Amino acid sequence: MDAYAITHDDLDLEVRWPSGESTRFPWIWMRVNEPGAFDPVTRERRFDLAGVAPDIRPEGVELSGNILVLRWPDSDGASHVPLAWLEARRPEAPEPADPAAVVPERWDASLAERLPRHRADGDLRAFLVDLKRCGLALVEGLGDDPEAGAAFGSRIAYIRETYFGRIFEVYTHPKPNSLAYTAHALAPHTDLPYLETPPGVQFLHCVRNGAVGGASLFVDGFRAGQVLREESPADFDLLSRQAMPYRFIDDVSDMRYRRPVLGLDENGELGEIALNPALADEMRLGANPETTRRYYAAYRKLMTITRRPELMLHMLLEPGTMVAFDNRRVLHGRDAFDPSTGERWLRGFYIDWTDINSRLRRL
Repeated sequence: MDAYAITHDDLDLEVRWPSGESTRFPWIWMRVNEPGAFDPVTRERRFDLAGVAPDIRPEGVELSGNILVLRWPDSDGASHVPLAWLEARRPEAPEPADPAAVVPERWDASLAERLPRHRADGDLRAFLVDLKRCGLALVEGLGDDPEAGAAFGSRIAYIRETYFGRIFEVYTHPKPNSLAYTAHALAPHTDLPYLETPPGVQFLHCVRNGAVGGASLFVDGFRAGQVLREESPADFDLLSRQAMPYRFIDDVSDMRYRRPVLGLDENGELGEIALNPALADEMRLGANPETTRRYYAAYRKLMTITRRPELMLHMLLEPGTMVAFDNRRVLHGRDAFDPSTGERWLRGFYIDWTDINSRLRRL
């Protein structure tokens, strides 16, 4: 068979392909999604589904070469739908390629030997691909300009402003409202889980680092979650179902949000992690104390996995270097440091994945 053929009834269009196979397309799907339903300039859908009957069907259907011509009762003109366009949308057809779809590589401490490193004036697309793949990448060659890190970030997309500002300064504050602004050690964690949508990627630009201590640490939350799932499936399931209350409070703000520590995607795979013991609010007791005991045991189990040396990558950031990491995947922290031995000054900012993915597609 070497030609297309069509048949139709009140509900569907059926197209028989040159291979001899056929596909049925519901008329309502055709009206909502066919090319004529979209504005040719803005590419936004102009067709209003609420304005037509749910059993809408065309008043005229004909095949002109390999172009399907449809005359809809709610439109004065005809819609022209290439059969190749329909063929690409068969259920068995492959998904359209997404340049921003990069398969994550789960890693452990051995990533230190092959950590992605990129020059600030280098290939931006290559940097973003590595950032998506590992969730962690370095930017080098920023020099001694405190603004160089943010300038690099602005090449990617808009910097997201949070309660801590567009750029936040990480050094010891006389009256800190976050443990990040102290010299204390910070256990592996993700940032701002008390927000409805935590930031996607965090960038930390090292401007000065002369203090003794203060090495940064990173853990792949996807790898840690995989270990928990293998060692204790019941604990993994509990942390993915029951929400943890998170809270940030200072003299002017009181922010709260509840979310599972382990967020699953539509396929049941770990899609994001929100782990920040310092910001975990008091969990209300249930009617059964055993439920509370089980939850904290599972929570503790995950915390201890994230602190295993074989999963943790340590590095001492050097001035002129910036680390970027997926804030909803990679846990970060630091060793304690002695501020009396020298200045430790990092400048941080966030960019959301929606904007990064958009930039990667356009590149």
